[in-house]
Formats: sequence, C-alpha cells, structure tokens
Amino acid sequence: MNAEVLRKQTVIEEDDAVLGLGRGTGLNTEWLATRVGHVVTTDVCDEMPARARGRLTPDSGTLQTLDVTTPWPFEAGRFDAVVATLVLEHVEEPAPVSQEARRVLREGGTFYLAELHPTRQFGGTQAHFEDEATGETVVIDAFAHPVSEFVTAGVEAGFAVREMGEWRADGDERPRLLSIRFEAGPGEAGS
Repeated sequence: MNAEVLRKQTVIEEDDAVLGLGRGTGLNTEWLATRVGHVVTTDVCDEMPARARGRLTPDSGTLQTLDVTTPWPFEAGRFDAVVATLVLEHVEEPAPVSQEARRVLREGGTFYLAELHPTRQFGGTQAHFEDEATGETVVIDAFAHPVSEFVTAGVEAGFAVREMGEWRADGDERPRLLSIRFEAGPGEAGS
C-alpha cells in the first residue's frame, strides 16, 4: 500500500533533486528515479541497499548509508523534495528528522512522509518481515507516534502542512497508512 499511495502523490516534478529516506528494497526508489532521472537514496543498514542496487543504474540513483537521527551529510537547500516512507516509526524522536529535512530543502520544497497509521500501532501492529533464510518473522523496533507529533515536529522545523491522507485497503476498519505533505517555508529550521 505504501508504494500505491506514493504513486498517487504529486510531490515531485521531473527536474527535482530528490532525497529518499529509508529505501528498503528499492521499490519506491526505482519509481522515484524514473520520475526525476536521479535520486539520492538512503537507508540505515547495508542489507536492504543490496536489494535496492539491482533496481537502479548508476545514472538513476545514488545509494548511501545514513542514520537519519544524526546530522545529514548534505548541504543546505540541496533538494527539492525529501521522501520518507515507513521511516519515522523506527525513530524515537521525529523532530530532528524534520529539522534536517527542512535544512536540506530549498524554500518551497516538499517533505513527504508516509507511516503505518498510529491507530494500527497503538492497536499492537508493528513493522515486521519474514527472514528468507529461516522463515521466521522478525519484528522491527518501532515507536508509536500520534499524528500530532509528526505535525508538530514539521511545523516547528519550518514547514506548513499542505495535505494529509489516511489510507485504507478494502475491508480495513482502521486506516492502514498516514501520509503528510509538508512545504518548506522561508529560511532554515532554527533560524
């Protein structure tokens, strides 16, 4: 559903410089690269990027290991869009991520995030995957954040909320995914 929702967004334009956070297996990275020609994409571990490498050519994307909770190695105002999907649920404090996103975005740039909806997290649903080698289900550390925490972190970093979505699959009683599109205001976070 995350990939489907991202493809419905109008968060990037053809010539945009895009930073993708949490590339995972590269499915969204591959799509972003076809939209903008080249995307800088990051993930905290080296295992997922190995899968992503097969989806990109050297011309379409740059893969980089990055812990989003530390200062990012990109100059201020470098990007037109920062896309973070299923990342902030793995971060205890989302505010520093919003601050870094604002710093690396040009004025008017877009910070798009999509997360497992908080109602699901508060109900006990957590990110997980099946280990291909063992067949075991591996639960990934996650933090449940209310919607207000995402919004407050973005606004305090210098963003304006432009759009929010709560996405359900057929038969879902509760939303499955939350998306928020922020726009970068004048100046950098903290200025």
